[in-house]
Amino acid sequence: MIEEKDRTLKELLPPAYLLPLLFSYLLEHIALSIYWIFFGIFLSEKVTNSYLNIAIVLAIPAIVSILGTTVLSSFSDKTGKRKLLIFIAKVLSMVQFLLLLFFNKTIWSILLILAIFGIFTQIYYTQHSALITIICPQNRKGQVSSYQVFFASAGWMIGSALSDIIYDWKGIIGTLSFAAGFAILAGILSLFSPSKAKGSIIEPLLVPLPEEFLSTTATIEEKGEKPTVMESRVTSDIKEAEKYASYFDIFKRKNVVSLIVVLAILDFGFGPFNVITSVYFKAAGLSNMLIAKSNTIATALGMVILLISGSILDRTSRKRVFIFSILAYPIVYTLIFTLSMYPIALFIVYLYPLYALKVPTANTIMADLTKENERGRGMSLIQMEQVFFGNIGAIFGCYIADIFPGTILPKYIPQGIFVIPLFPIFFGLLALLLAFLLIKETNPRYLAKIAKMGAVTKVLE
Repeated sequence: MIEEKDRTLKELLPPAYLLPLLFSYLLEHIALSIYWIFFGIFLSEKVTNSYLNIAIVLAIPAIVSILGTTVLSSFSDKTGKRKLLIFIAKVLSMVQFLLLLFFNKTIWSILLILAIFGIFTQIYYTQHSALITIICPQNRKGQVSSYQVFFASAGWMIGSALSDIIYDWKGIIGTLSFAAGFAILAGILSLFSPSKAKGSIIEPLLVPLPEEFLSTTATIEEKGEKPTVMESRVTSDIKEAEKYASYFDIFKRKNVVSLIVVLAILDFGFGPFNVITSVYFKAAGLSNMLIAKSNTIATALGMVILLISGSILDRTSRKRVFIFSILAYPIVYTLIFTLSMYPIALFIVYLYPLYALKVPTANTIMADLTKENERGRGMSLIQMEQVFFGNIGAIFGCYIADIFPGTILPKYIPQGIFVIPLFPIFFGLLALLLAFLLIKETNPRYLAKIAKMGAVTKVLE
């Protein structure tokens, strides 16, 4: 009994060799949340009174990062130098925060700094996702993706809990100083991670193949025997795994493009609210303390969900979990829209952590659809989609917020910013419909279970 409990606990906890990357992720999100939560408020109070200007400052640098992500992800897949890129990205992140300490008076100086360093910022996340899914046990990808988001949530919870205290104490100077320190610590810690899985040579295409097939195929040519249909298929998969696939080769796969399209529509709608969440809450009457604590509590709840979501993803239908994670968006933002004049109710609704199922599920599906030597580019496709469509949506939504008259629906939209929740409602419903129609099941364990049940049913019939 004790041995069984120990084994169950061991299965729930991350392997020790994953901890440097996981704690690096934690420190990175402490840095991010400490400065990000109040950066939009700082811009609106000290730099500009335009929601569109805020969106441009925060969106353009992220869009520029697509260039760096594209080039450096290909470089990492060819060379395997993922740790080096992770470390360099955090060094540059620290430099960015330090420069913002001295040049934060005008919209143009802020935009210039964020645009230059934004080229490198997103590569940290794509390489982290690629490396951690490469060095983890291959049958625990879903669980490891949840570990990743769990530690990110822990970091965000700690940072958000400190953010209002630091901002009220030292303003944006204080938040940027702390962010710079945690960023470089995240980079240093990542250097202690292994670079490749132990004993890993080639990861089979999409679905792990039984060992007996691999061992049989390895000796086919030596024996001079004619391969069976199964043996030929296995040999083809192994040869295919050795080929280098371009970004376009990966993207044009039907299941990959379906995933990216659904995520793009969802993130386009979510983008406006994501960029100016704190500004929206400020306009709705929430204090700095409640804005910070909403992030803290939401991430704490997200961590609870993440404790079990990885195991669920590895054991059951990933498509169903993905659809459920999308459904939450129109539900949550419908409530936010209707309750926008009630600050405490708004605070409570926002506590549901939308990312806790969406992020690990999307990452796990992409890991299923890509091989090891293309994992970096696969994960970067998700990151590029999120950055591009999320920020294009943010610019579009914030422009509408700037020009939307407060006389059309004065009860719900007394000023333009309160139109923002309508975007995730509409586009969330569209993404939900497409997810039903386009997304295919990718969990090999679940597919094998369904196939076995189908075989048993045929026998019984």
